[in-house]
Amino acid sequence: MLAAPEQVWLLGTFSLPASVAAIATCVIAALVAQLGLGDGLQYSVPPLAISSSVIVWSLLAGPLVGVGAYLFVRVTDAARARAPKGWRLAVWCSLVFPIIGLLAAPFPQLLGNGKGLAQAGFDNAVGLTLAATLLLLKVVVLAASLRAGAEGGLLTPGLSIGALLGIILGTFWNHIWPTGSLADFAIIGGAAFLAASMKMPLTAIVLTVEFTGIGQTFLIPLSFAVAGSVSICHLCRDYADQLRRGPAAIRVHKRMPEPLPAGD
Repeated sequence: MLAAPEQVWLLGTFSLPASVAAIATCVIAALVAQLGLGDGLQYSVPPLAISSSVIVWSLLAGPLVGVGAYLFVRVTDAARARAPKGWRLAVWCSLVFPIIGLLAAPFPQLLGNGKGLAQAGFDNAVGLTLAATLLLLKVVVLAASLRAGAEGGLLTPGLSIGALLGIILGTFWNHIWPTGSLADFAIIGGAAFLAASMKMPLTAIVLTVEFTGIGQTFLIPLSFAVAGSVSICHLCRDYADQLRRGPAAIRVHKRMPEPLPAGD
């Protein structure tokens, strides 16, 4: 939120020295990262083929993913806002993390930031039942960790949750208009969920393409799903804000004195 004024300033003006510094910083960062990570992709995906079924699904699934992203943000924000401080932090951690360990015994995919979970979805290694179970447990584990005071970003977890949601929606879609691979749905769902939950539609598309190495033809369903997801998530936020402001406006109106009748 603090970066918003700077973003507006960058969009509204242009400074050659600032642009040169920004480009140079990006190039240096990319070269340094390349030394450690190499040129390999973050995720390996099977060969994907674009189809009319995938494009139509992306139009229909995007809004549903947006609703899920909105609920996810509400849950994680509420968990962070209630995180304990002081000595209570140790107590909460000692209670929550052993429970997460017990859940991870039958479901080891829950551990980590979600990269392995997303990779399993991209590999077509997760079916409907397992995807639904992991989706529920992953959200619970994330919320519980944040509630216990853990700190960390939600970019990769958001991508993995979106991939699971895409698999669930795509499995049902396959009964209506079959397509080749669930990996299509996982990648599109992950990008749409990431875009809405992190409020970064363009960045989510670019990251998904860079992480997976999918072809440019997949930009069409990615863009459709991201647009629908971000739009519905934004509408959900606006509607929730109106609901919160409504009771306050009613209370203010009740406190205002009634005007006196005008004299003859």
